[in-house]
Amino acid sequence: MSEVRRTRGVDIIGTRVYDADDRLVGRVHDIRITPGTHGTPDAGKPAYVITGLIVGPAAVGTRLGYGHGRMAGPWPMTWIFRWLAGRSVVVDWSDVVEHGEDEYRLRKRAGELRSLLEVDPLRSETGAGREGS
Repeated sequence: MSEVRRTRGVDIIGTRVYDADDRLVGRVHDIRITPGTHGTPDAGKPAYVITGLIVGPAAVGTRLGYGHGRMAGPWPMTWIFRWLAGRSVVVDWSDVVEHGEDEYRLRKRAGELRSLLEVDPLRSETGAGREGS
């Protein structure tokens, strides 16, 4: 998608995502962003640019800090959040071909999308987030 559109992250979370075959992939649970190069008219600071969407149930563990740095918790929680991350997919923003207020449409089929564990290897290691692992 080449158009520039201002939006807020809160407006994206929960949006339905459909693949090229019009099958529901899931709902957006997190977004990936990077600092942009152009300033915003209101603040003059660089706006952030969406680089991807995380679709599936993984965001709960991510928001609690699992899979990042040295976050350690009870092993059942780490295992559950890693399992959920394996069921989530990362959608590159360049694969979004159409978006409205309540849905995104992709150029790829669901089976062509990468799992969050493939994209973020920290979550795939046994004991992810534990010291010494």
